Amino acid sequence: MNESGRDNPLTSPNAAYNAGVHCLRSGEIQQALAHFEKAAALAPQDADCWYAFGIAANKAWMFYLAKVALQRALSLGRRDYHCHAELADALTQLGEIDRAISAARQALELASTRPEQAHAAAVVAHLYGEQEEPEKAFPYLTQVVERDPYGPSEHYNLGVAYMEREDWDSALSHLQQAVAVQPDERFGLALAQVHLEREEMEEAESLLLPLLNGSYGGLAHLLLVLALLGREAGDAALALAEAGITQHPNCAEAWIALYLAALELPSCADAALVVRQGENDSSPDLRTKM
Repeated sequence: MNESGRDNPLTSPNAAYNAGVHCLRSGEIQQALAHFEKAAALAPQDADCWYAFGIAANKAWMFYLAKVALQRALSLGRRDYHCHAELADALTQLGEIDRAISAARQALELASTRPEQAHAAAVVAHLYGEQEEPEKAFPYLTQVVERDPYGPSEHYNLGVAYMEREDWDSALSHLQQAVAVQPDERFGLALAQVHLEREEMEEAESLLLPLLNGSYGGLAHLLLVLALLGREAGDAALALAEAGITQHPNCAEAWIALYLAALELPSCADAALVVRQGENDSSPDLRTKM
């Protein structure tokens, strides 16, 4: 903000700007927004006023207003990482994904620190993912990990991308790093799936056992049943699947696990019974889930 004017925020853009900064730091978003709007009105050619106005509008969830203010700041010469990153956020919230990608890519080009570069690359990757363009997202996922090699979520996202490519060795490496840093349930489940694909049943089982009672317990039961069936431990798989139904009676994955375990029984009538049982009001329709 250019230094000018006196201390009255009603007549001085500098005073209005400073008052907005104070309110923003104090968490008074609406007051900050009003002060920055006044500063921009008093100094319409000041890029910093428009940039601050855009930040406050983003924080107030007034995304169209943020978009207009930030585009004005850019037109006045405020072409830096922060302005493009804020604009990408506003455009994302407005559903203007193509423009958001363009803004995020510009932010990435202008980023001067590794955290800034990692954040901008992650935004681009996420937006391409929203558009269901994994091939375009993939190089940005690798950039995120290159710039933030210790971030567990970053390794998880790249590991999942390698899973989609069926590159199990690369997926294993990144998911192991994610789990080592942060033992998140999602990370463990993904790593267990990779071990299953690599026919490493014992490794998968050791990861899944602690997850049976967690938020993804139904899926953990299903994967563990698959691991047991892979070791031809049909009786154990069936017992586990039955326990899974008791714990997660409304979970589709739990019923699928029971169905798959029942298929290994001598009589397929038992599996058919499971299907009929799964069609009642309290259970998922297995015919649409298989």
